Amino acid sequence: MPFFLLRDLFTVTLMHHSLFIAPLPAQSMFLYMWMTSLSSGLKLKVSTNFLINCAPPLTVVEWVSSIFFLGMEITQFPDHLILSQTISAIDLLKRFNMTDCKPCPTPLPSDTRLSCMDGDPLSDPSTYRSMVGGLQYLTLPRPDISFAVNQVCQLMHNPRSSHLQVVKRIFWYIKCIVEQGLVFHRSNDFTLRNFSDLDWAGSVDDRRSTTSACIFFGPNLLTWTAKKQSTVSRSSTEAEYRALAHTAAEIRWFGFLFRELGIPLRSAPCVYVDNLSAIYVAANPIFHARTRHIGIDYHFVRELVARKALHTFYVPSSHQIADIFTKGLSHERFSLLKSKLNLRIAPLRLRGGKENTTPADPIQSVSPRKSADPITSALEAS
Repeated sequence: MPFFLLRDLFTVTLMHHSLFIAPLPAQSMFLYMWMTSLSSGLKLKVSTNFLINCAPPLTVVEWVSSIFFLGMEITQFPDHLILSQTISAIDLLKRFNMTDCKPCPTPLPSDTRLSCMDGDPLSDPSTYRSMVGGLQYLTLPRPDISFAVNQVCQLMHNPRSSHLQVVKRIFWYIKCIVEQGLVFHRSNDFTLRNFSDLDWAGSVDDRRSTTSACIFFGPNLLTWTAKKQSTVSRSSTEAEYRALAHTAAEIRWFGFLFRELGIPLRSAPCVYVDNLSAIYVAANPIFHARTRHIGIDYHFVRELVARKALHTFYVPSSHQIADIFTKGLSHERFSLLKSKLNLRIAPLRLRGGKENTTPADPIQSVSPRKSADPITSALEAS
């Protein structure tokens, strides 16, 4: 615990013990600790005056138009900013001699099902593990490869030849769009929207389901997940409801965090699910007798829905954005859903901060509520 921060009128947030808040007369100051570095959410002049007197000494990360922080490049524009790891992606391709590989439009073939028994054991699994470890770091601003990396990570204990081919295909996909980054728009929309989905019994080896979710704060993608459930579900409704409970808990956490940061949520969070049975279970108490085996999840979600602290809506499977985190998709389907995740071509800059190339096309800040996109239109209609 850095007591020197608390001593100088900073308070640690209850939701994140590395985030500190100091209310100032004009505006609040937010400080985020990362080892010995500290990022400030206030203007550099104010934060520097405070940090230069800190003990122990801390590294001040100056906020300019483009900075590198822990391998992440943050490029700021008047109405948006872009998070990318272009340099890290290029270095990773060079490290494993993949710079001349043939680009591929998707990270996984359609409906890929990996098994721990496919292929022959690798004579040297360390290369596989090194490649997957590098890919894990690239998922920070690249939600489009989250599911593929999640799949190959589950096989690191006993990698085989077929698994290595899948890892190479992910590298081929990264080579296809190496400059891609995640965009955050300036917006006054303070609504939490979540898309929850799953692949029921999708694991070939243990028949467990894969939970996926992505949470939007206004027009911006806040967080996403692709994770295998810890138990086997006997029905798709049970699996979907467990995914819904996990998502509801995640949204509650963000709600409490935003409250501490003084960010107002003008309406209750919304969850979009493509399983009507899960929505009925959450809304109707009469289904309790049929869901005794998932009672804790049932009461947690049911209470939020009853208090109108959470709204659940049905979205057709064809419009379910979280589908990109559950399975391998065709090129057309993958491209459609990826376009909803605010991924764009980022400007490639050198580590000194000088721009090398510019984005291929300008980025427009468009709120989902006013977009003519068919997925957004369907959500508005619901």
